[in-house]
Amino acid sequence: MPVVYLQQERRFRLASGFRARPRPRQCTITGQSGITLIELMVAMAIVALMLGIAFPSMTAGLDSIVLRTDTDRAATFFSQARLSADRLQQPVQLTSDPEKRELTAVSVDGSWEDTLAFNHRVRVAFPAQKQSVILHPSTPAPRYRLLLESERGARAGLSINIFTGTPEEWKPSEEDLR
Repeated sequence: MPVVYLQQERRFRLASGFRARPRPRQCTITGQSGITLIELMVAMAIVALMLGIAFPSMTAGLDSIVLRTDTDRAATFFSQARLSADRLQQPVQLTSDPEKRELTAVSVDGSWEDTLAFNHRVRVAFPAQKQSVILHPSTPAPRYRLLLESERGARAGLSINIFTGTPEEWKPSEEDLR
């Protein structure tokens, strides 16, 4: 058994009036310190309950971030394809492929090609089938819309302004998706 030295609370006075230091007293501890297995399991159950409550909202937040990021990447990809058409002075074909979850841009002569693969948690909801548009140099952009959808059903759309050629956020109605 471990021995613990405890200081006495009593103070002794010497004949000269000085206080003496208390003498340590030896005693034994009958109980042992630490935590029990049940206390540890209760603490783990509380942590698991807190994680169970917080996890769905964390994953929903991550899904929206992934969706927004992929929409921004698609907008940048479209702008890059437009700039390549102007720089090369030849048409560029932009293809959206929902089955492969990607966008592809290829110049007519094949000298320039680029591909954008979307995150595995994001799918192309519109257009539903493979669709291609031709980007001609120094001309207005064609009408192009892209709708991405996360696993949880959240949607983010991208539309190309036909006058400026810049990508814009698109919130489609049910009529637009037909």
